[in-house]
Amino acid sequence: MAARSFPDHGKAVPIPGESSPKDNNYPLCDYEESSIGSLIQKSMQVTEGLKNLQRENNDPRVKVQERKHKHDDPNSDDLTSHRVQYNADTSHGSQQGYAADNTKLRELLTEKQKEVDKYIERLAAMSEKKFIQDQRATENTLSANRQSDLENQYIVEFKDGKRVDATDIILKKLLKGLKTGPPGPRPTVEQLKSSRLACLIFEVSYECAATVRTNFMDVSETLLDNLVMKAPSIAFLDVKKPASSELFHRRSSSNRTSTAVQDALKEVMVLVKETAVNHKLDKLVQTVRKDLETKWRQQCQRNKEHFLPPYDGPLTANLTKYIEYCCQFSWRMVTKYHH
Repeated sequence: MAARSFPDHGKAVPIPGESSPKDNNYPLCDYEESSIGSLIQKSMQVTEGLKNLQRENNDPRVKVQERKHKHDDPNSDDLTSHRVQYNADTSHGSQQGYAADNTKLRELLTEKQKEVDKYIERLAAMSEKKFIQDQRATENTLSANRQSDLENQYIVEFKDGKRVDATDIILKKLLKGLKTGPPGPRPTVEQLKSSRLACLIFEVSYECAATVRTNFMDVSETLLDNLVMKAPSIAFLDVKKPASSELFHRRSSSNRTSTAVQDALKEVMVLVKETAVNHKLDKLVQTVRKDLETKWRQQCQRNKEHFLPPYDGPLTANLTKYIEYCCQFSWRMVTKYHH
């Protein structure tokens, strides 16, 4: 087939797809060669990039495999070091924990011991109070100064006996001065004053007896302490001569008496209680008379309505037997408790 001609160029140009007159062997154009070279270069770049990606993907897998192998291997150095470090940390933490727990337990034990000591003291105090309140259940039936005897004597002999007799003596003395007085409710007032004075005598007797008991315990404690601490010197004292002042010399307050002296004092007070019925109480009666006069006058001065009759010395003399009885009864009461 003949080639087409264009009038502008004046030479034949082969058309792609048509056979050439020389076995279709035509040379390639320049732009076609450059396109093929570019494609080959890009293909090589893509291939190189794929290889790089494959290497990057393979590296983490290798590391994972290595770590897995070390973890599975019990003899691995890394695993052994981690185990040693873990055990060391655990052991150190356990020791610190045990020490802290031990300290807390010791503190708790100390607190509980203090509570136990406190309860022991409370129990001892309660037991002592219970013993004092219920001495009738534990009293010595052979004692000469029993609690039951005192209670029975207070109800039968004192409250309804001696006290009433003293009230009648006081009332008779007061009514003598009312014979010429105006009629009215005066006997009732005088009866109240008489009863009040009889009670005042018993109150003063008990207060004086308690004071005497306290003084006796103080002197006895000093005497017993000196007998123990100065035994060799006391052995050379002459019993025919007055007692030496060494026996009654009180030591400084900083030196407390020993437990043995306290126990001995308690035993002395037990003996005092048993012999209280037979004690001579002249000094106590004299003290009661003086204190009674003082308090009688003071109460009359403080109370304008005069709940007591005016002080009367001869009336006090008429009540001597009653005062002595109150002193005896009060002394038996205060000597019962030697604590």
